[in-house]
Amino acid sequence: MPIFDLIAVTVFMGSGLFFLARSRFSAAEFMQTALILCFCAVHILDVLALGQPSAFFEWKRYGLVAEALIPLTTSLVPLWLFHTKKLKWPTGPQALVILFSFVFIPLVWFNPTYTFVFNPDVVDEQVLFVSSRGFWFYLGIVFYLVYGIYHLEQGLLKLNRQEFWQAKYAILGLGVVIAIMAFYYSQSVIHRSLDLSLMPLRAGAMLGGSCLLFYSRAWRGDVRKIMFSRTVAFRSLVFLSVGLYLMGMAVFGDGFQFLQGTDGRMWSHILIVGGLFLFAIILMAESVRRRIKVFLHKHFYRNKYEYRTQWMEFTQRLNSAVNERELYVSIVEFFCETFGLRGGVIFQKNNEGRFEYRYDFGGGIGSVPYELPPGDAAILCLRQKNWVLDVEAS
Repeated sequence: MPIFDLIAVTVFMGSGLFFLARSRFSAAEFMQTALILCFCAVHILDVLALGQPSAFFEWKRYGLVAEALIPLTTSLVPLWLFHTKKLKWPTGPQALVILFSFVFIPLVWFNPTYTFVFNPDVVDEQVLFVSSRGFWFYLGIVFYLVYGIYHLEQGLLKLNRQEFWQAKYAILGLGVVIAIMAFYYSQSVIHRSLDLSLMPLRAGAMLGGSCLLFYSRAWRGDVRKIMFSRTVAFRSLVFLSVGLYLMGMAVFGDGFQFLQGTDGRMWSHILIVGGLFLFAIILMAESVRRRIKVFLHKHFYRNKYEYRTQWMEFTQRLNSAVNERELYVSIVEFFCETFGLRGGVIFQKNNEGRFEYRYDFGGGIGSVPYELPPGDAAILCLRQKNWVLDVEAS
């Protein structure tokens, strides 16, 4: 087995087993690990098949059995994703999707390999042709992979800002592996063939995804001015970035014409996926999103905030406070929730002009001094800028 594939599969498999053991073998973590192990088994068997040309289709039969488990493992994504209560069997369409995933296993088990894929010169050509039965088989796999990606996205959108900050890289790490698997098998639907030369791309996705999983779970926890929508403005910048990215890909694509053989095609795929991967990380970074929105607020809006709803909620919280401490709690927690901050602290100015500590919330702000003098660097910075102070960047 090539060393790169061995490292990628070992790290990806190790990440799943490590977090399973750390969770004391919880049902939700077991389902996630089953998905990881299924992807690893598919890749290992494909590599072994290519490594032994005389027994290629014997190994590929075991590979088809592993591929038949992909629909089952991806159909369980909604059950374990962000699930905090006792797992329950789903009802309605979700239950039907899970039940239908069991059809793939006997379909592969009771039919010979050549009824799905064929090519006597597969080792030399690195291409497997897909039969009519194989077309429907792989079409179902692509459907279930897209189904898994959809629920990963839905789960991410349901998180609040603090949870989003904690879970985004873990979801992105697993999502990029599923997306690459969907891209790999989509060839069978479009071209009626599987390009085995793209297998290193799949291994690279596993290695990159496992690194993101480890990082996320280990370190993040588990006059009339034209007024336009801020959401539209932000998305416009996103679309502009996508346009620039595609233009860059066109320039690189022209350069790849000078590369010979399949290497040029392989490197072009790696560059495209790597660029999309990096682009997704940048867009999901809260600091980047916040800087874009602050730029739009400062340069395009006459009224900096649409504050009516927030103001009503803020006054209700203040009115519900029964003592001075609850008043400080309401103020700090409301600001953190509204502006997506991981933590905050409130100081009150006394008669001597010094700022006394009253309350902090959320953590992540380091040690809090009990008192700030009028000449403190943070106070002077706030007075000079008259704008938001980013403590992490200061």
